[in-house]
Amino acid sequence: MAKFKVSLPDGRVVEVEGTIDEVDRLLATYAKGGGASQTNRQSSDDNAVSKAKTAKLPLEPVDDDGSTIVDVAAIVSKIKTCDEAEKIEKQVLDKKSVLNRVLLPLYILNRYFQKSDGLTSGDVERITKELGVPIAVANASKALSETARSYVDGDKVRRKGSAVRYKLVRRGVQYFESILEGKVE
Repeated sequence: MAKFKVSLPDGRVVEVEGTIDEVDRLLATYAKGGGASQTNRQSSDDNAVSKAKTAKLPLEPVDDDGSTIVDVAAIVSKIKTCDEAEKIEKQVLDKKSVLNRVLLPLYILNRYFQKSDGLTSGDVERITKELGVPIAVANASKALSETARSYVDGDKVRRKGSAVRYKLVRRGVQYFESILEGKVE
């Protein structure tokens, strides 16, 4: 389930919970200037749950654990259109290294999406699937916790059933840049 918190013009904050499609439709309606009454009507039509909150928060997508939801489409689009796109295709996507493919979304996140909370192994799986070089969640998780351990930093201790959000550290950025330059296989 996706959760979004919306701050209405009158100061009320509404937390909406539902599927990604339901929340997207709700946000599209709200963005068109539908206002609070149309927002409430849309959320009930989509069977989304909305609760009024007292704290004033900006519009931001949040996950069940309170962290921001990763925009997979934006990351995939950036990978395909960034300055290093040709190098990425040649040095990462055309090769078989699981480690390099797992580090790719983290590198893009670090370089182009500064305000992110990081990526989970599930996020990496969705991104690599969209790129046409799928890596299973279990393989991404193993790579992040073992082979990529010195290149990433997790937001908490790894436990079964608990999602860890990983970010690339300075050493990981240097390693990935050397991959793009063809210095590392």
